[in-house]
Amino acid sequence: VCGELCYGIGSWSVTRNFETVVRTPSISNITTANQSVTLTWSDNNQQNINRYVIYRGLSKTALTVLTLVNSGNYIYTDNTVLNDTVYYYAIAAINNNQSGSILSDTLQAIPLERPVLLLPLNPAVFVSVNNANFKWSKSIHQVNYQFQISTSEQFTTITKDTIIPDTLVSSGGLNFNTNYWWRVRALNNTGSSNWSVAFKIQTMFQNAVFDSII
Repeated sequence: VCGELCYGIGSWSVTRNFETVVRTPSISNITTANQSVTLTWSDNNQQNINRYVIYRGLSKTALTVLTLVNSGNYIYTDNTVLNDTVYYYAIAAINNNQSGSILSDTLQAIPLERPVLLLPLNPAVFVSVNNANFKWSKSIHQVNYQFQISTSEQFTTITKDTIIPDTLVSSGGLNFNTNYWWRVRALNNTGSSNWSVAFKIQTMFQNAVFDSII
């Protein structure tokens, strides 16, 4: 700063250094898959960032440093998680002067274990074409389930595909004397589990005197 006097201009003041606050990055997306959680974030084009600090914990109040990510990277995949475990994540930025931002908002992630198919048994025969019942294990978390039936063991063609909140579904409209495979996966708001092991069924003959033994 310099003051202007009536007889001239005064001397400059003593120079003081100052530093702007490091803005907090924000986690823009969090996705889960089998034994993995992926974070993406934004720092609003902030300059002079040296690295990001990823925090993880089993509760919002017990976060610890998970890893450091160099500047210029805005995605990180955590492959050290266990399925069906609740994790919490947050992120902070550190600039080249080693000043850090405050933590971002904390977000939750739950990688899911795949369901176990229960009924019909594998393989099953004489399955009803009009009222076949399918049942699988229930997740310990609040999830939906994606249920698929296919005439291909590799599920290259899909006969039925539906998302339901229950672990039991009845399906009709199947063809007589036909081999089908069915599978299920769990879904939540951040991702999905792996598909279950596929089970095989064979539907009843058209001229059978019984509807189904399943």
